[in-house]
Amino acid sequence: LILALPTLITYLIQGKLFVKLEDEISPYRRRNAYYDRCISDREYFKETRLLGAYNYFFKQFSDSLHDYCDASARVEKRNNMNMITSRVITLGGYVGVLLLLFSSLMEGMISIGAFAAVFASITELMYSMRDLFDRDFNGAMRSYGSVRNFISFIDSFDKSYSPSQIVKRSAIQLQDVRFSYPGTEKETIRGISLSIEPGDTIAIVGENGAGKSTLMRLILGEYTASKGKVLADGLDLSEVAPADRYKNVSAVFQHFGKYQMTLRENIELSSIEKDEDSFSSAMEQADVSLDRSFPDRENTLLSREFGGVDISGGQWQRVAIARGLYRQHELIVLDEPTAAIDPIEETRLYKQFALISKDVTALIVTHRLGSARIADRIIVMKDGLIDDMGTHDELVEKRGHYADLYQAQAKWYA
Repeated sequence: LILALPTLITYLIQGKLFVKLEDEISPYRRRNAYYDRCISDREYFKETRLLGAYNYFFKQFSDSLHDYCDASARVEKRNNMNMITSRVITLGGYVGVLLLLFSSLMEGMISIGAFAAVFASITELMYSMRDLFDRDFNGAMRSYGSVRNFISFIDSFDKSYSPSQIVKRSAIQLQDVRFSYPGTEKETIRGISLSIEPGDTIAIVGENGAGKSTLMRLILGEYTASKGKVLADGLDLSEVAPADRYKNVSAVFQHFGKYQMTLRENIELSSIEKDEDSFSSAMEQADVSLDRSFPDRENTLLSREFGGVDISGGQWQRVAIARGLYRQHELIVLDEPTAAIDPIEETRLYKQFALISKDVTALIVTHRLGSARIADRIIVMKDGLIDDMGTHDELVEKRGHYADLYQAQAKWYA
């Protein structure tokens, strides 16, 4: 017991130390990785170098790394002191066993053969314990904090859902929906009730921070309402498994993925079961033209890193729109999908979108109020609430918040 218990207790203490360490250093590690990307990633590289921000980010990187190492060193120092204490106690037990054996031998209680056998057994036990604790148990205790956090994260989604369901998404209803982001008591959405009928085209507008994107994510099922219900054709999305919430839904986001694959793969990845006609239709609707930018046509690799080509931001945005249109959907969401496209092309694309979305429910989240004209209804968000609702002409005539926003933008084009 003296040989085994101190070491076992020490490793249990070690597990608790490294759980606390993981909670402490996680922010430092994430911050360090972020500053590393700001220094070296292609997304930030040009601006970082041009604006002379390299030294700033390198200092932030160094400071966060220093904090990370300091916290780790404090725990390692304490852990090592515990290990030394444990080893001293274990060594004392080992020496005690040898003295007991030697005393028994001298008093004739055991033979020399028994002494040798027990001594060899104790030594073998010591080596086995060292291998077990130092090699296996030590690694397990050091990783325990990370594993515990990961399991807790997975368990947060472990909820009993109904069996796999075919979720219809043509009609949407919100019943007194409220939402707060984790870690804050402030409600981003403050009691919204709304009905969207099949085939409606709805534009959601408002200032930054008004709750547009949050409302859109609640409708998609990406977020779950803190209070109230989001119903898809009468089915409460909170009772539907996450994987089923996205059935019959498509979206085009402002910050879309630029996948280092061929043009065809970039579009077809949203629904690999579809056919050539659907691919051609999505390309045409999104105005993706197979010009000289795509030397191998639809098989052009969109990645210079892998020997392919790079395309402009506007072309990437058209590819993202084609990907969204290619997927089978009853509900499609456009979240600022034309930010990298010039105003003339944007107007043409929205008019075309109005035609192709007649048979599906469409949500458009936009800052450009002129683009909202194509919607059947415009929802004006303000401070987490629906401030007003109606067509473009109706809202302008009311001279409310929407009219103020529209006039503020119109001045830039006067």
